[in-house]
Amino acid sequence: MLHKQHGRLTICQKKQGFRFSIDSAILAYHVRLKKHATAVDLGTGCGVIALILALRFPDALLYGIEIQKDLARLAAEDVRQNQLEGRVAIICGDIKQSLFRPGWAQAHAVVSNPPYRRLHAGRISPD
Repeated sequence: MLHKQHGRLTICQKKQGFRFSIDSAILAYHVRLKKHATAVDLGTGCGVIALILALRFPDALLYGIEIQKDLARLAAEDVRQNQLEGRVAIICGDIKQSLFRPGWAQAHAVVSNPPYRRLHAGRISPD
């Protein structure tokens, strides 16, 4: 399924399973980055937060980390479709290991939009 972000972003996501919501956009619009900043999005899903940040901060370098291979592939495809390959990198991996990559100690911002409900509360995806 495709979503357009004010006509400037194309975002694909699965019809079933995890889907981003307005929370992702709200979070991305509350981030403030200085010129040439580096930011990391933990649990990037389809990459929506990193993509919005790339649009808002055209000189920033963004990394999205996603442990689920199918979501990481989807996020990488969203990066390609939006022609942001030089500015947004998607890494498929566990954040417990990924956070120690060389150079990331200098990240200016780290964002994450994890589920914020109690375990087994709210709508549970069958996937």
